[in-house]
Amino acid sequence: MNDESQPWAIVFAAMLLSLPTARAQDAYVPNQGTNDIKIFDVLDPSDTVTLGTGNQPDEGVATLDARYVFVSNRVDHNISVYDAVTRTEVDTDGIVTQGRSRMR
Repeated sequence: MNDESQPWAIVFAAMLLSLPTARAQDAYVPNQGTNDIKIFDVLDPSDTVTLGTGNQPDEGVATLDARYVFVSNRVDHNISVYDAVTRTEVDTDGIVTQGRSRMR
């Protein structure tokens, strides 16, 4: 590597470090009785977020990079999608109802 390309390597490394990363310490717990999902920081139990889901959220799965979490809604026959970095629901259909959107 010559001296002229090193500044680009530094810029590239800085860009990679600035990318948002998923919160690996978060646990996602669907609650069928209250139709929501609780996101717990397992390292700091006081850091909890509650987000709405569809009717009877059932099971969840994260993408391989842990960026998104998908939760199936048993009664509605759809899926809620959550951004693990921002801890918010992703608008998948452009229609937000009571702060929630669903992917069919």
